[in-house]
Amino acid sequence: MTNQPTGRSASPIEETAKPPVVDRAPFQAALDRLRAREKVHTREGDAITAARRRLPMVEVDPRTPLIGARGPVPLIDVFDGRSQLMRLPHVAPRQARRGAVRGLRLQHLLTPREREVLALMVQGLANTDIAGRLFITERAVHKHIGNIFLKLGLAPADAGHRRVRAVLAYLGL
Repeated sequence: MTNQPTGRSASPIEETAKPPVVDRAPFQAALDRLRAREKVHTREGDAITAARRRLPMVEVDPRTPLIGARGPVPLIDVFDGRSQLMRLPHVAPRQARRGAVRGLRLQHLLTPREREVLALMVQGLANTDIAGRLFITERAVHKHIGNIFLKLGLAPADAGHRRVRAVLAYLGL
């Protein structure tokens, strides 16, 4: 008799980390439950975002100094003649919105889901295929792509080229 193990023995940690192996029906049922939970989560996130957009505005002294690339700038100068200015942290600065994302990293501009959608666009997938891969609706894909275009400063006038330009931004070109 030898003291050699006859097979690979798994530690208790390895065994508990593995999901159970099941037939297709239990897998599909678990997947359907998970997708339902994801939908609830997405809708709640959308509701929070909508509530954030409805928050009341705060009046600020127009002479309040902001620190810009060239030093302090009065707040009123940032408006460039506009009556309202809204700066969302996930939207690219004005220079970037004019065409290319210069020196800004996509992970600072886009949400994780938008980065997933853009990565699949880079692979050449159509909206239908992206929706299938991410288990979301085509409408959701269309919405994410619209947000990507907005954040990258790709105006609707560039309609035929926006998808290509978004991919080029992703590739850093």
